[in-house]
Amino acid sequence: DHPFVMDECIDGVDRLMRLAADQAADVVNIKISKFGGLTKAKLARDLCVELGIADQVVAEPKGGAHVNPREASKSLQSAILTNIVQLSKMSQGKLLKKRYQKFRRMGEESGHSQEAMSREVDLLMSITSGDAPPGRPSRKQRRRGRKDVAAEAEVASDD
Repeated sequence: DHPFVMDECIDGVDRLMRLAADQAADVVNIKISKFGGLTKAKLARDLCVELGIADQVVAEPKGGAHVNPREASKSLQSAILTNIVQLSKMSQGKLLKKRYQKFRRMGEESGHSQEAMSREVDLLMSITSGDAPPGRPSRKQRRRGRKDVAAEAEVASDD
């Protein structure tokens, strides 16, 4: 009954995609330094919106919330109250239905999501058929491949 928050623990797009695929959280807090800077964090934020993880992005005041916490607090309070008013007009059944639909739809139309689902389907198909996962050699094959590359390099250096 309580929202599950991933508080600054998502550190890359791959984990964000996994979170969306697993429908594992209600809220994602993005820490800029964990994503490798502001540009990558903004891309992650936009991806959250595209995947349906984020319902709304509340803008920070110029310079960031730490520069003007009072203004940031007012913006956040306004967004929360607006959403509470909208949600309070719905019945419990409708709220549950909307939440269910949100998680079922999360990332459905995203190219990223389609690619991730395709990989998951390929992996599951290979597991059920007993074959090695497509595009991913077994651990033994990877080790053998490294030895072959090293041997080829030795031969090339002898020429």
